[in-house]
Amino acid sequence: MNKQLNAEFETAPATKIPHPDVWAAPTAKRSKRFGPKTFGLKILLIALLGGVAAGSVWFVSIARKPAPRTDSAAAAKPIEPAAVVGLGYLEPSTTVVKLGAPGNPDSSRISSLLVSEGQWVEAGQSLATMDSVDRLKAQVAQSEAQVELKKLMLERQRREIANTTQARRSALDRARADIDQSQAEYDRQKTLVDRSFATLSNLEKKAKDLQTAQATRIEMEAALERIEAKVPGTDKSLDIALTEQELLCAQADLAVTKASLELGIIRAPFSGRVLSLKARAGERVGNDGVLEFGGTDEMRAVIEVYQTEVDRISVGQSVEIRADAISTNLQGRVDHIGDAIARQTVVNNDPASSTDARVVQIYVALSKQDSERVAKLSRLQVRGVFAK
Repeated sequence: MNKQLNAEFETAPATKIPHPDVWAAPTAKRSKRFGPKTFGLKILLIALLGGVAAGSVWFVSIARKPAPRTDSAAAAKPIEPAAVVGLGYLEPSTTVVKLGAPGNPDSSRISSLLVSEGQWVEAGQSLATMDSVDRLKAQVAQSEAQVELKKLMLERQRREIANTTQARRSALDRARADIDQSQAEYDRQKTLVDRSFATLSNLEKKAKDLQTAQATRIEMEAALERIEAKVPGTDKSLDIALTEQELLCAQADLAVTKASLELGIIRAPFSGRVLSLKARAGERVGNDGVLEFGGTDEMRAVIEVYQTEVDRISVGQSVEIRADAISTNLQGRVDHIGDAIARQTVVNNDPASSTDARVVQIYVALSKQDSERVAKLSRLQVRGVFAK
């Protein structure tokens, strides 16, 4: 078999080996396979690389270029600080006053409410009464009766003293006259006894009559002196002074009872408006009192300004008050700057805002016209913008 294979190999035609230059021919053929599209991509890539290089050179040249010199007069102007702005609220110029039952609120019930919310009342007007008023009225009537009784007793005492004084003086005059008469009878009887015209027993009788008259005079003088005795430093007799003091005590009791009665009546401390009712008839008075009250004829804004900006606020400074609930802004002026740093009480709706900031309360007085516009908007949250 090997001989057969060798014979076939020898009889096969010889294979022609190509020339080396022939191997370069396929290169031209491959360039034809890439075509114009591949050539365009190469050109685009080269252009992009050239642009990046040019941009880098330009950026470096700009960075190395010295900044233009500027004159000191043309230097940048300092930034003007922004206006001071703060949150706040509206309130009456008298502040909002809570009126409640004096004394122990737990033992007080409202008997009747005499006003309604939003009603304007005058100073001293009754707003509500407590259930203790009826009992206190009875005590006032009793005290008034006691005063009248003491007055009558004083008048009677004065008349009795006047009559008694006159009677004592008359009795003293009679006692003195009796002494004079007894003395004369004694002297006459003694003369008769000395002349033996009368017995000694008659003389002793006249002497006894004289002694009795003298004792009566002493008694009448003591009685008159007691009635006419004066209080040291005054011209009043002791009996009249004592009765007058009893009258004064009764009058003092009446004053105390009337004061207790006033405690059962809630009155307006000044002219103003009833802002809200906190209790109704028949209810006990709680910590919120009976009602809230304020003089809304003059309104003001209380603006809370951060403690770091209070030095930019001055009395008389113009302030613009803004709020979503009012169509046009309010105008006011700083009337008073708070004297103490306090914790912020008015915050916005931003959950990220500080709720423990330290602020100063600035009181801004509103004009009469603006006060009338917001008279029924107490505690409305506002924003104050202070003039620069």
